[in-house]
Parts: sequence; structure tokens; C-alpha cells
Amino acid sequence: MTAEENGKPGRGLGIDVQNDIFAMQVYAYDSDGRPAFFTAVGAMSNNQVSTQMLRHQGGPSFGSGPRQAVTVGSVGNVTVRFTDGVSGFVTFPGEPEKAISRLNFGYAATASNLKGSWALTTFTPYGWVAEVPLLQTTLSSGTYGNGLVATADARYGCENQTSGSYAGQILCIKVTSSGALDKVYIFKNSVNEGEGNWWPGNSNVGYALYVKRLITPSANITGLFRSSEEVVTEGIAPLQAHLNALGAQAAAR
Repeated sequence: MTAEENGKPGRGLGIDVQNDIFAMQVYAYDSDGRPAFFTAVGAMSNNQVSTQMLRHQGGPSFGSGPRQAVTVGSVGNVTVRFTDGVSGFVTFPGEPEKAISRLNFGYAATASNLKGSWALTTFTPYGWVAEVPLLQTTLSSGTYGNGLVATADARYGCENQTSGSYAGQILCIKVTSSGALDKVYIFKNSVNEGEGNWWPGNSNVGYALYVKRLITPSANITGLFRSSEEVVTEGIAPLQAHLNALGAQAAAR
């Protein structure tokens, strides 16, 4: 919880939203200091949810073997509203609204941590477009940032904004081969993902932007499934039966 971060142990929460279904786990404490565990599940609407928070106890401890936990009951309603993809506010039962944000413990907002490959997926009047610049060269700082990181050909450049109206966000630009402004991106990211807006260089009309880090500053693939950019050599033969079935379905339409 952003409002309670002080570098010491405290309470916290884990949130996931899938297909408008909100799920949250909360670890907190009783009034006498004993640890307590809560869950909340509800349907999101307009980036907000209000639902019961249930308390649980009696589950297995480390080394205890199987032991069924029980739901004690509801401690009241919790309300969560998001202001963007990585931050928002929570109102626990009996408390005022407090700020929350995704905890970022691996990437400080430095120029060097912008290095790597980023997928910039943009909505345009003609559909969705994805570009994947590789940021690898650190340049001098701008007025509002702490160091520009650019591609080898200097066509893309991004910088953490540390002051001004967009402090806490990342500003990127793309220029044409002749050096003219082509696109402007501004987004707020957390760990390996971000959301924001982009504008064509000659227009004040902007569109949606979604960002995902693909390669880390240390040249590793993000995520857990794939560990490197290895080529898949097994071929599509194992998939042939599935391909034939899909082809038959398509032909039957």
C-alpha cells in the first residue's frame, strides 16, 4: 500500500483482475497485533469495485500437513478504484480511502533501467500498430528528466520524467530519418508493463498506448515461460492434427 510504505513490515495486498473479475488477498493484523488473512472477490465496473471482505483462519501451517481453513465471516465492504493500470485507492472497513500502487522493487527510475527492448502497441485510425525499439545508448539529461536512452540509430529516445507536469512517467519520441518529429509517447509503467497515450508528431489528437518490456537491461527475456530468444526447431508437425481440425471448422462456415 503506497500510503503505508515506510521500509518496515506491515500489511499489504495482492490484486488481480481477469475479464472484469476482481480478486484481492489482504494480509493484515487484529487490534491485538495477531496476523489475519482476508479475501475479496467482485465484478469490476468503470474501474471500480465494492464487495465484501471475508476473513479466514485455521488453515495449514508450514509442516502441519493438510488442514482445512474456514471462513469466519465478512468484516465489511471494501472499495477499490483504479486511476490507471498500476495505481488507485482502497477503502477498507472503518478506514478512510488510501492510495495503493503496484510495488516496484526491481527497477529504479534511472536511465540505465530503460535499456532493453520495449513493445509499443498503439491504436491508430487505421488499426493497431506495434513497434519494438531496442534502447541501448545513454545520452545527456533533458530539462525534466534524468537521462535520455536511445536506439543505436537515434530514431527512438525515452527518458524518465523526474519533474514538471509528467513527473513519474516516461516520455519517448520517435523521429524520422531526416530528424523530424514522428511520434510522441507518454506512459506510466510498473515493472514490465505500462499504459498511456501517443500523438503523431504533426497532430494534437492522441490515441491509446500499451507498453510491455520484452528484454531487460541485462539482456534477459522478461517473464518466466521463455528464458531466451531461442529459435523453435521442432517444426509444426506435432500440431498438424489440430491444424487440420481448425481448417475443417473454418471450411464448414
